[in-house]
Amino acid sequence: MLAPLVLLRTRPRHWLLFGVTLAAVYAPFLLMGGTNLTSLQVFAREWEFNSAAFGLLGTLLPRFEARLILGLAFAVFWLRYAGKFSRGGRHAIPRGDWLFGALLAVSPVINPWYLLWLLPFAAISPSAWAWTASTAVLLSYVIGIHLGDYTLQAYQQPAWIRFLEFGLILAALAYDLIRRRGQAELAHDAHVPCTRT
Repeated sequence: MLAPLVLLRTRPRHWLLFGVTLAAVYAPFLLMGGTNLTSLQVFAREWEFNSAAFGLLGTLLPRFEARLILGLAFAVFWLRYAGKFSRGGRHAIPRGDWLFGALLAVSPVINPWYLLWLLPFAAISPSAWAWTASTAVLLSYVIGIHLGDYTLQAYQQPAWIRFLEFGLILAALAYDLIRRRGQAELAHDAHVPCTRT
């Protein structure tokens, strides 16, 4: 997801080097037949845990359609971001927190360790939502097996846990947006010349 953005401004030999490196990493698994592609397909098609947008959309649509719509929405987001990033400065770093955050928001599975992907970028570009998400995701461990609640399946979460987890993240995102808007207004006011009356 990030490699094409990093390679966007590089020479063709860098793309070739990336392809060769990727092939070298996966070749032993392919040659030994140990890709677990079948398991990955089952995981991608059937599993759901601690999902955000997928959890909501999945209550309205069949699972395949929900995955398709959210996958297309993420593809559009990524393409728009890639277009904007390609016009940016030569040494800009991709906003991995936005990209991984968007990917996780539409994903059917959000395991707590998935949030580690966005934390290096959240350290570079601090935001309340990313750090709140990395903490709030720990609520996903509140499941039937840990609660000893036999009305829930082993890995099923009580509905209120998901509302609390994603409510905290949305509140932090709203805070970031309001703060960013306030900073933009202050910057704009600083550049507007004062006129005497």
